[in-house]
Amino acid sequence: AFTFDLTQRVAETYLNNMPDLLGMVHGYAPAFTFASGGRDGRTPLLSFDYYLDPAPPPEQAAADLQELRAINLRAGAAPYYCLVHVREWSNITRVEQVLDGLDSDFFEVVPLDTFLAMARAKPTFETHFAPPYNSTQE
Repeated sequence: AFTFDLTQRVAETYLNNMPDLLGMVHGYAPAFTFASGGRDGRTPLLSFDYYLDPAPPPEQAAADLQELRAINLRAGAAPYYCLVHVREWSNITRVEQVLDGLDSDFFEVVPLDTFLAMARAKPTFETHFAPPYNSTQE
């Protein structure tokens, strides 16, 4: 089955060969690759958890993010780091409307370098890779 996830070999190649890397973000398409690696074993590689679709109203997007938070907290991911993929057809007003629908006691918007530093300091994500690629598979 086709997947956009990275294999462990590919992820480790990236992380181990970029020593000054703060972290990596993966996922132009749906992916679920999460890992810590690199030379110190702590550099985060994270996939986007949420795609901000332009169709649903901002209230629905905010509700989706609240639900993702609840699911991850029940699974023991505290704090929960949520990368949101915002495409070019979303505008600042729409993004602000989504953010206004979130509880500021539980959600914080931070720059990517800060986000990666937080995920590095306290990784709460489960490691996940694509299965190793087998060239005999179709």
